[in-house]
Amino acid sequence: MSDHDAVNSKPRSRFCEGVFFLPFRIVLNYFLFCYNGYEKIIVFLIGVDMRVFIDADGCPVIDIAISISTDLAVECILVCDTSHFFHKDGVKTITVSKGPDSVDFALVNMLMKGDLVITQDYGLAAMCLARKGLPISQNGLVYNDSNIDSLLEARNMSRKIRNSGGRIKGPGKRSPEQDEAFAFAFRKLLTEQIAST
Repeated sequence: MSDHDAVNSKPRSRFCEGVFFLPFRIVLNYFLFCYNGYEKIIVFLIGVDMRVFIDADGCPVIDIAISISTDLAVECILVCDTSHFFHKDGVKTITVSKGPDSVDFALVNMLMKGDLVITQDYGLAAMCLARKGLPISQNGLVYNDSNIDSLLEARNMSRKIRNSGGRIKGPGKRSPEQDEAFAFAFRKLLTEQIAST
């Protein structure tokens, strides 16, 4: 090999390493994070192991959550007790016997690290965090170790006030803005989790 060939071979080798051996998954995850329009294609290519569980009893965002989960090719599972009936095409529904916290315990027992859970129950959210799940409320609040204690304390205070005969104003009529806030936060959380897997 001539001196000229020897000089030119090193840059070519480095170029090949940079282009052809760059981890394929990193490239796909980058595009997944940056370009929502290609979500379906990219998710299909890299595969998704996570699941979305919905605490379905009284949940007002079931259809929104199913739509977004389907867009991102993530399995969505509804969990409810026998006092409710749900049938959604392409979605698994798990019905458990009616009882105190029966849905909560059934859901937590199925939960794996990295699964998302939609719930308005702070107690269930706390159990999900303990199992390394990612709980989010129907209004788009992502529960975490920094806010769950204060939320549980507020719930306990409200319970004490009601038990002592006091009154606490309940939530108002749900607004389209709340649905939009949930959809934005849920898609963002789900997309970020897919990109990190």
